[in-house]
Amino acid sequence: MRQFMMAVLAGLLLAANPALAADAPREAAGAPATLGEWIARDRAMAALPPGPARDAELASLHRAVVDGLQAALAAEDAKVNAGQVSAACLPPPGTTELTSAEIGTWLQSRPTSEHGEPMQQVLARFLSERFPCP
Repeated sequence: MRQFMMAVLAGLLLAANPALAADAPREAAGAPATLGEWIARDRAMAALPPGPARDAELASLHRAVVDGLQAALAAEDAKVNAGQVSAACLPPPGTTELTSAEIGTWLQSRPTSEHGEPMQQVLARFLSERFPCP
């Protein structure tokens, strides 16, 4: 179920930017490791003129979010498989819309005290706040 939901979440992010085709190469070497790095790159990307450089940076930033979400969900799955309670309860497919704008706005609104945290940790918090378990 989580893998299907991750595919849905990733699909929403990919749909927001056609440059992120499913077969787009991962930007692992240049991917932002922390929220602060992601925010800095996002702000720098916004200042770039439209064109290939901006598109590539946008694709890399989106990929960092998708990768962070996948890692966060994998960590939640591991917790559940170990008998622990999940921090996020994703809704059934097709019942909730999640956009890259919503995620980006949430990431940009995080306090500076969170800027040193890994993207996976920040995105795990996003999922638990957006989809809390009852």
